[in-house]
Amino acid sequence: MNSNNIERVDLAYSGRVPPEVYGVSYDHLIQATRLRYAVISSNLLWGRMYFINGTEYWPQDRNTYIAFRELKPLKVIGHTLYVYDMKNATRAVQ
Repeated sequence: MNSNNIERVDLAYSGRVPPEVYGVSYDHLIQATRLRYAVISSNLLWGRMYFINGTEYWPQDRNTYIAFRELKPLKVIGHTLYVYDMKNATRAVQ
């Protein structure tokens, strides 16, 4: 994030370790995006539910992030984290 001058992201990460441990500044991406960049774990993106961002929150709908599947990610980190630039994203995702 630092090397790309990104201060904070909307994040939906499927894991039990809080992202702060990795130095990630984020808001929970539970419904609509608010920040310029959104980052989603591949499991959540494709409907494989898990706890979000090291919390006890578990999405109830497998299609919570379905609209992101239509977008081209700006980058994919480690084959698991899809990074989206929301500046020009469709209204359906925002």
